[in-house]
Amino acid sequence: MLREDMKVIDIVYRYPHTEAVFKRYDSRLGGCVMCSHIFDTLNELTKRYDFDLAQLIKELEEAAADSPGIIKQGERIDASEQNC
Repeated sequence: MLREDMKVIDIVYRYPHTEAVFKRYDSRLGGCVMCSHIFDTLNELTKRYDFDLAQLIKELEEAAADSPGIIKQGERIDASEQNC
């Protein structure tokens, strides 16, 4: 469902419950993911801080399953296309 090329902002916008997952990673990077890396892709974030990409995606997908918005298979989410 989620891909490594998706940006943090797009994931949180579409799946609000994923914000809690990113907050859990704050202490590991010594700052706020949502503040400093909101426009990074998952791949960029995990490479920069040596996080396990597969584990992060797994945690995000579990949280996304509990979020009110559900992305359709193959749908691309891009915050620049949203009216926010």
